[in-house]
Amino acid sequence: MKPYAIILLSLFAATLSAGASADTGILNLSVSGNPVGHEALKGFIAETIRESITDEADISVSFAPTTSGIPEKLGPGESRLVSATVNKTTPVSVVAKNIGLESQDDSRLLISNDPEQIDGEGTLFSEELGVKESVRLLYYHRCNSRDNLMICVSVHNPNTYPIDIFSTKGLGGPTQDGIYAGHMATKRFMEQESTEAGRVKKIQPGSFAVLACQPLKMDEVSTGIVRIRQVSGRGAVIRITATKKGRDIPLHGSTKNFREDGRLSGSIEQAYVDINENFALGPIPLDIRIGEGPTFISKRDGFDLHLGNYAIIHRIKIKVTNDSDRDKKAAIYYVSAGGPVRGIFDIDGEILETGLLDPSKNKSEKITSVKIPRGGARKISIKMMPQPGSYYPTRFVLLEET
Repeated sequence: MKPYAIILLSLFAATLSAGASADTGILNLSVSGNPVGHEALKGFIAETIRESITDEADISVSFAPTTSGIPEKLGPGESRLVSATVNKTTPVSVVAKNIGLESQDDSRLLISNDPEQIDGEGTLFSEELGVKESVRLLYYHRCNSRDNLMICVSVHNPNTYPIDIFSTKGLGGPTQDGIYAGHMATKRFMEQESTEAGRVKKIQPGSFAVLACQPLKMDEVSTGIVRIRQVSGRGAVIRITATKKGRDIPLHGSTKNFREDGRLSGSIEQAYVDINENFALGPIPLDIRIGEGPTFISKRDGFDLHLGNYAIIHRIKIKVTNDSDRDKKAAIYYVSAGGPVRGIFDIDGEILETGLLDPSKNKSEKITSVKIPRGGARKISIKMMPQPGSYYPTRFVLLEET
């Protein structure tokens, strides 16, 4: 095995595609977010370092609490020189810069779930990314192979010039508990989504970049939600592959025609559901159903329903009024109506979650309550995403708390 110092020096001097400067031996990391928080930035830095060391496994990256230089948050336009240690011995320096991309909605939802059972290596999904387009990708697959596989999301550059790709991701699994895998993927994505935090990678002509890669073990589920946005260039190709070698991804085309098992894969021209409600505190609760539609047009089977609304971001705005002469509280409940489910919510900027709910057992859980002053009103903003592995429909119920 080569000493890590030699590995790092050789890679820093020669591997420009990994974001290293040949002049300084310092890795460069581009991020975007409003802002990028401390923990997210640590994760991006560790990813950047691991990706630069391509011939070693089980790389550990650590940060000294007082000397790493990682800020509590990195705002748009800001940059910072930070330090880390590889395998407890080798110091590494990284320049992290927040390029401050403007906010942009996802134009489509891409889904890879057919087949759900994967029995070997091959390309599971491929889709073109439009010019300056932002999409949200959901994959959910279970391993039916004796081989331990890797499932990877990559973006391929077919152009004759470099392109820049922004990505945000939340991954869950591998685990036999599909509900838990989906919950963790959704939670991790929503935590990044709350400040629009993510990485920007430059992809050289005719090459590709891996945006997400995770194990896929026998009888276990791996799932992920990935936002992919083209920042510069004219078009790219998104590909999901199952392979025995996590980063040995075919550069062109499919390697296997998997047998479909009747689930959903394709592109949905709706990535959001917007709900606006007015609710006056009183004896009649407000009941909002989640997880019905929208319609999906399949090239193979015609019309289908994307039941569950999996990975579709729901933006719910509720104006709650209190016409009484005393202060009151409005309680917000999440209710299971279709089977076992968990929930993750961004309510007025605070990330909240439920435990496991089930119509036959623990059917509902109070998420939070908000104070509404007498004779006044309050606007509540809720952002949530039905999560892979859970069962829908579900319901939001708002009622006066007594």
